Amino acid sequence: MLPQGYCWTTPQQFNEDIFEIAQGILPGNFNTFNYGPNKPAPEDQDKPWIRTDNFGNFDRLYTFNGLWVSPNSDPPSTQERRIWVGSEASVWSFDGGDGSDPTATPPTDTTGAMWQVDHAFDFRIPMGAGTNPIAYTPNPATTLTIGQTLGEEKHLTSVNELPAHKHLSPMIVSTGSAGDLNEAWEDLQGSEAYPTTQHCVQVTGSTFSTLVHPYTKNNTTTAVAASVLNPVVGVFIIRRSNRIYYTVP
Repeated sequence: MLPQGYCWTTPQQFNEDIFEIAQGILPGNFNTFNYGPNKPAPEDQDKPWIRTDNFGNFDRLYTFNGLWVSPNSDPPSTQERRIWVGSEASVWSFDGGDGSDPTATPPTDTTGAMWQVDHAFDFRIPMGAGTNPIAYTPNPATTLTIGQTLGEEKHLTSVNELPAHKHLSPMIVSTGSAGDLNEAWEDLQGSEAYPTTQHCVQVTGSTFSTLVHPYTKNNTTTAVAASVLNPVVGVFIIRRSNRIYYTVP
């Protein structure tokens, strides 16, 4: 306080005297925040901690709430996805995770894996949702919605998918009896290849008028589906778990 009998001579002098008595110095060192690599003392837990490594590089800003915590900038369980080329187990310790399997040990706000594999993408190639600008006749344009799955690894061609084509086949031209015709036809069907000397068998006789029989050789092999898979490289698609905070052990 101002001394008894104080009387200022100028307004400037009065201001300076007021500010002088309003200031005070306490012994010791005091800060409004914690700074450095070391965990603050219990008496300083009411102030935020700007944590650094031992070289002075910034880590994160922590506050004390039973333990020192700092929220991940990516919200928990967000719809963001990332590509991961390591093992699935290595995801569990990524970005501050404690390395535990999120399936066996579900994450909490402050413990568990920070990221985990999104198995909805197993053996799937991401594609932008929307409608194909090309419509293939006679089908309408294909539309892909979020989370919808389409496509196949291998495809077995159906008869309707075959292009128009022709087969050259030997023929039986008959003007003979029914017995002669049937015998020749059976012989030709049992053959494993086309006749080597001619592309038709003629049976002579006088009973039948000319008949033409196309020859069909049955396919005895098993149809194999053809691969329609694009060239790919295996990765994991990962997502944020429901863990919220980084913590300091």
